[in-house]
Amino acid sequence: MKLRCPCGAMIPDVTDAVPHKAHVIADKRWWRFWDDIDAALEAAAQGADPVQLSMQLRQGVAARFLWECRVCGRMLFDDPPEAVRSYQPEKVGPRVLK
Repeated sequence: MKLRCPCGAMIPDVTDAVPHKAHVIADKRWWRFWDDIDAALEAAAQGADPVQLSMQLRQGVAARFLWECRVCGRMLFDDPPEAVRSYQPEKVGPRVLK
């Protein structure tokens, strides 16, 4: 997938572990995320199916994607369904995502 920044630059998202992409978890979901991990660890210790637990954790994360334009510094957030919102910094400086 390739995103086009409002500045015109292309932002590629074609592989994992790219330096200009992040996953964002809202603060209101942060503690639930850790509670889900604790519950999965307890269930695993009691012999639950690790594959099933892994899938449950992945479904419960509720993270959004964030991409940073390397040209203008804008942050593009995914905003389902299949829309993107952008936020431009007041001034372009060092990149936030490294």
